[in-house]
Amino acid sequence: MSIAFSQKQVVKLLTLGSLLAVVSGLLVVLAPGSQASGTTAGRVSASESASIAAQAAGAIDIAAGVNHTCAITGDGDVFCWGLNNKGQLGNGDSSGASSNTPVLARLPGQVTAKQVSVGGQHSCAVTTAGDLYCWGGNTDGQLGIGSVGGSKDTPAKVGLGNVKQVSAAGIYTCAVTNSSDAYCWGDNFSGQFGNGSIGGQSSSPQQVNLANVSQISAGGEDGTSSSGSPAHTCAATTSGQGYCWGANAFGQLGTGSSGPDQASPQKIDLAGITALSAGEIHSCAIGIGSRAYCWGNSAEYQLGNGNDSGPSSCSGEPCAPTPILVAGENGDGALPPVSSISAGSFHTCAITTENLTYCWGDNFFGQLGRGTSGSGDPGVFPAPAVSLDRTGPLSQMAVISAGVNYTCGVTSLGVALCWGYNNAGQLGIGDLSPGECQNDLPCVPYPTPVAGQLKVLPDNVNFGTVKVGNTPSQKVEIFSSFLERVTADSKVIGGTSTGFSYRDESDCRISSTQLSIAPLQECKGTVTFAPNSPGTYGGVLRLSPVEYPRSSTEFAASGIAKDDGSVPGKPIVTAKPVAFGEVSIGKWKKSNAKISNTGEGNLKIRKASVKDFKDQFGIAQDNCTGETIKPGQSCKIKVIFQPNSTSQSAATLQLTSNSARGKDAVSLTGTGKVKSNDPFGPNAGPPTVVRDLRSPTKSLKAKSAKISWRKPASDGGSSLTRYQVRIKQVGSKWKKWRSKGTSLNSNGKKIVRYKNLKPREPYKVQARASNAIGNGPAATITFITRAKKVPTRQGNG
Repeated sequence: MSIAFSQKQVVKLLTLGSLLAVVSGLLVVLAPGSQASGTTAGRVSASESASIAAQAAGAIDIAAGVNHTCAITGDGDVFCWGLNNKGQLGNGDSSGASSNTPVLARLPGQVTAKQVSVGGQHSCAVTTAGDLYCWGGNTDGQLGIGSVGGSKDTPAKVGLGNVKQVSAAGIYTCAVTNSSDAYCWGDNFSGQFGNGSIGGQSSSPQQVNLANVSQISAGGEDGTSSSGSPAHTCAATTSGQGYCWGANAFGQLGTGSSGPDQASPQKIDLAGITALSAGEIHSCAIGIGSRAYCWGNSAEYQLGNGNDSGPSSCSGEPCAPTPILVAGENGDGALPPVSSISAGSFHTCAITTENLTYCWGDNFFGQLGRGTSGSGDPGVFPAPAVSLDRTGPLSQMAVISAGVNYTCGVTSLGVALCWGYNNAGQLGIGDLSPGECQNDLPCVPYPTPVAGQLKVLPDNVNFGTVKVGNTPSQKVEIFSSFLERVTADSKVIGGTSTGFSYRDESDCRISSTQLSIAPLQECKGTVTFAPNSPGTYGGVLRLSPVEYPRSSTEFAASGIAKDDGSVPGKPIVTAKPVAFGEVSIGKWKKSNAKISNTGEGNLKIRKASVKDFKDQFGIAQDNCTGETIKPGQSCKIKVIFQPNSTSQSAATLQLTSNSARGKDAVSLTGTGKVKSNDPFGPNAGPPTVVRDLRSPTKSLKAKSAKISWRKPASDGGSSLTRYQVRIKQVGSKWKKWRSKGTSLNSNGKKIVRYKNLKPREPYKVQARASNAIGNGPAATITFITRAKKVPTRQGNG
């Protein structure tokens, strides 16, 4: 959808690049090989990535669309995330792989951007030189490149120069030049070009019949289902007058009446306009005194007047065809003066002159950012979005953009936040479907920093083969894009740290397990590999900010130590790390870990297991455990990687044997990716949580328990393939997931029985459903087994 801010606000935003802040999430693509698409990301090479990360500036603009989002940093780079089925992320990935973390759009050469806007399936950016680039779907010529059809997965130059602002909607685009002329192109179904015509398409810019335009906003339906979608456009002139044209079935043109489409600009019944925004079937503006006004459809309270039944009726829907003043919180008076406003699909958000964020309207997916969601919780009146710590209102906001069922913004220090619907990763938070809303919908109902704020470069240090006694080292750097100093917990979650050491060279370490990282600080250090015996070494370190645990990252180190004959008669395990590369979520890939005996004695592996924090790696076939591997021979363990998110992941294959080390570890790494052009469609995802997970009291015994659940409310758009269940004694580690069939009993329940439990002990059980796309969220219950019965002695009488 569209974002609007006053001219004074534009000046403020364009100076944010000088602030010492890094936009949340934009470092995730700067590590070598970390692009979700597997392609080279534009102008960034592996050798340049570290210096670019260190110099990155804060965000100056952000745009929320239907299923994807784009943002611009202060140094002119464009990053996008979410659905990529038409190349709308602009990263050059022709496979259509989506990303739930930011990827760099491949603008050519030294081109830098200053403003960005996204439509249904396309994106556009204005450069500092006044050129315009667009990319993504081109079904109706909305890219403005002289052709209709197809798509572009990298930015393409539009034949329009001296551009100062662009606004992309469902399947059309509009722009304003430095000479204050306005142009539109793409679909003209409702006359949204404003040039006197209705219908047809244009693949090149068509001039709007309006002079002295200072800002333009394209709105209307998202246009992702078919061509020819109702749409309307609004613009403000340099004299403060507003105009709208196009679809008017719901009074969204603000002329005082509803009715047929209008092919020429119509004057809005509101004076002193400094900014405006066109939503799907409503519009909003900032008028005299910096007050917020809205008009059009009001069925979801999106006008902010607390009324979903009027004051008028348009096409059988409640509406206000004349601009009305947005009410204050709880309906008291008027909303405080605002500096920017953005109309989304059926909700609206604004930033006050005190930098507080207010949203109102539809809140089914938590797009108002209040921490709540569902059909029974609409935003009848404006109310503040909650702060990051959820203890007060969200403050210090500079940019706001309301999209289709979600919202994104940028703080005054340049950090990007998103909240609401997340079915395609459009929130950029690293999870595809967190399920944190009512009915386990894939959404997050409170402002959340875009993922990837903590990054280690490089993300995988492989020392290769090293002779015992040698101590090679490699430099690493840890970056943080948080606005404040964060404390990062470090925890070995796979393998062992034995043989590896880290030396902090930037005064970041505050304890043996914690780093303290300031904004823009480069925590430089050295990882040293000093094996004390021959064998295979591997470890995974997880860095988790205490303040933002969602933004953790994983770092892997591996190496093979050899020693020619220093351990006579002892077998030595030698195995190279296994790198799976990119694998689509819901799919899996198998690879062989070759375990070689490079020592003198026979090797006997007693146990092989995978240590994996995210439950994405596993053993598919073990041909080594219990076998005798003679010197010079090898065996293979087939390992499998089935990702459930697009983040980089690491684990270790741990081997217990009679080797010189006793315990060896092989590093496993892989990255998940989303295939948006799969047969399940762009809205498909993992199933929702299983329902009614229970352990009936009557079924509990001293050493056994019966667990039951019902199928999830939604299969995610793809048939269920299995259920999974696991158990643990409270205080101990989870056992492995066990797969179960999808058949239910006559009561519509899935039944699982556990035996050999301990009497009078608390247990936890988790169950989840899976489909071909991935695993749904797990439901959890706790129960206590009964006490063991004590035989009673019969009485004497």
